[in-house]
Amino acid sequence: MRIGPEVRPRVLLSQCLELRACRYDGQCLHDPVMAVLLPWIDPLPVCPEEAVGLGTPRDPLRLVRHPDGDHMVQPSTGIDVTPDMVRFSHTFLNGLREIDGVVLKSRSPSCGIRDTKIFPGKESSSILGRGAGLFAREVKRVFPGIPLEDEQRLHQAAIRDHFFTALFTRARLRQARSQACRSALADFHHRHRLLFLTANQRRTHRLDRLVAPEESRSPAAVFRDYDRELAGVFARRPRLQSQCNTLELAFRSVSKRLSREEVRRFREEWIKVSRGTQPVTGLRRQLASWLDRYDVSDLRDQVYFRPYPRELEALPATGEGMNA
Repeated sequence: MRIGPEVRPRVLLSQCLELRACRYDGQCLHDPVMAVLLPWIDPLPVCPEEAVGLGTPRDPLRLVRHPDGDHMVQPSTGIDVTPDMVRFSHTFLNGLREIDGVVLKSRSPSCGIRDTKIFPGKESSSILGRGAGLFAREVKRVFPGIPLEDEQRLHQAAIRDHFFTALFTRARLRQARSQACRSALADFHHRHRLLFLTANQRRTHRLDRLVAPEESRSPAAVFRDYDRELAGVFARRPRLQSQCNTLELAFRSVSKRLSREEVRRFREEWIKVSRGTQPVTGLRRQLASWLDRYDVSDLRDQVYFRPYPRELEALPATGEGMNA
């Protein structure tokens, strides 16, 4: 599969994930997914709570609902760090160079992306609900549409596959943009088109128009619009039926050259994928091998069959169904 040298995504990352002992309890969180991912990315570590002057270890913080919004407070001291956290988040994030994705610590009052507890008071044991931490909220505002997950959700195979695919695709687009020419974008689009069609056909047709010969705007303007549409392509995971259709399309291109045993094995695995009991990665990898073996030129170089390094597919497969 000839898709060129792999790029290293620039990933904003909670520093307590495999990097440094800066959690509130003085620990560094060891996570199997992050341990495998780190050698393949350029991490941009951040600990928002240390950045606003809180030491490590530190007494726990929580989000407390106020009439003017959610505040981040430290119940043991009564300190409200909301103004400092908002100010730091705004300054830090707006000062970042281009990033390709974000992985933040789950449930954190600063970094949780959706599961942080929100309390009615600083001493209350009941919760009003769950939402994003203060730093994570600013991430979503400054970088709308960017691939964003927490380390716990990345334990689910389908979510992980989608995140890694979006992450490395954005990194490859950044690489193409650095060439500042339409031919680089056209080549990028051609190699990713099957991936995009599987994810979102309507958005893909919009991308088609941006790389059409009649597009006369500057490369910078076209890349800007292309990037915006690409965020829409990855806004949701591909439908299970779309994945199965793409796998079937590739299979038909080589099926007459396969042995009966290979055909039988494909059909068995395809049924498991179609039922959502097995992730797409294994069958996708097998098809890539066959496309290479039989030199199927129109599909062989499509990024769909190798959207990110193979080493990242060999991760713990919890919640591995397509609909996990």
